[in-house]
Amino acid sequence: MKKHGLAEALNRFRVGNTPLIDIKGIEFGLEGILVKDESKNPFGTFKDRKSKDVAQYAHDAGIDYVMAITSGNYGYSLSNFLSSVGVKTLLFVPEDINPAIAGRLRKKAEVIPLDLESGELTTERMKSIAETSGIEGKGINATNFYDDSYLDIFKEIKRELDKNGKKPDYIALPIGSGELFAAALRYYHLSDTKIIGVTTDFKGTIAAMLYAKYRPIMEKITKHGNPEKYEIIKASEIEINNAYQKYKTGLNMEPSAAAAFVALQRHNFKPSDVVVAVNTGKG
Repeated sequence: MKKHGLAEALNRFRVGNTPLIDIKGIEFGLEGILVKDESKNPFGTFKDRKSKDVAQYAHDAGIDYVMAITSGNYGYSLSNFLSSVGVKTLLFVPEDINPAIAGRLRKKAEVIPLDLESGELTTERMKSIAETSGIEGKGINATNFYDDSYLDIFKEIKRELDKNGKKPDYIALPIGSGELFAAALRYYHLSDTKIIGVTTDFKGTIAAMLYAKYRPIMEKITKHGNPEKYEIIKASEIEINNAYQKYKTGLNMEPSAAAAFVALQRHNFKPSDVVVAVNTGKG
């Protein structure tokens, strides 16, 4: 695809500059809560930011196909952006993935169900599977790739809060693979802002996008990061479901995104604290 065609294909997707909205916070002892609503991206997820950048790179670098490990929403987002620029998508998903999610992914991608808990799925093995599946050419693994794309979320939050002379005391967000959590820690590492990440270790969770047996990004953070800069909450199924039922009417989200709001129930905030919850949307 020629460059002007690429620009036309990608620019029709309006990614980023998502709204920062106010919701009531009195029941949590807060004057108010701000929500960065990433569901307003083209395919309803914060992953759209990364997917668009991957598509741009893949086209510019002459990539024939892009591979990724996904539980659903990244794969859906990625395959839609890549198909718009004529690049194939090969997705590796859990073998017990919901059939409806797998069917949705197959509309724009080749989907390979695997036992993702038996060991690390290396790029070399992924490429070998791609060749066996008849996919040829130059390929890349975009599972952990272009994570800088998420920094813009926090730049946009700053821009909006600056208008009122405020800064966030806390950022609450869900933790799946850990990419968004890592981006938040990077952006706020020199500030007083604390990051609260919410996740689960329950494999059968309703928040399917949060569970992962292998989380190399999170392992690095907990091993080398500054524990004073963050808090990790392991949410129960009751907490996640309660948050989902409470906020799903006003916000476009899935249970995995609703997990961020568990932080509002668990953490003891001061009434004057500026708290921003990131609604990661749904894929």
